Amino acid sequence: MRNVGQIAGGQERMTRTVDQLAAGQEQMTRTVDQLAAGQGQMTRDITKLQAAEQNILRKIVSRPAAAPAQARAADARAGTASQ
Repeated sequence: MRNVGQIAGGQERMTRTVDQLAAGQEQMTRTVDQLAAGQGQMTRDITKLQAAEQNILRKIVSRPAAAPAQARAADARAGTASQ
C-alpha cells in the first residue's frame, strides 16, 4: 500500500508542476503578444517619421535657390525708389 501512496503523491506533484509550467507558458505567450504589439506600433511610428522626413526634404529641395537673391533685389529697389 505504501507504494500506491507514493505513486499518488508523485502524480500530484507532477500535476502541480505541469500546471505551473502551463501557467508560465501562458504568461510568456501574453508577454510575447505584448512585445509583438509594441513592435508593430513602433514600426508604424517609424514609417510615419520617415514619411515626414521625406516630406521635409522635398520641401527643402524644391525651395527655389534664387528666392533670397530676388528678395534682396526687391528690397534694394524699394530702398532706391524711396530715396
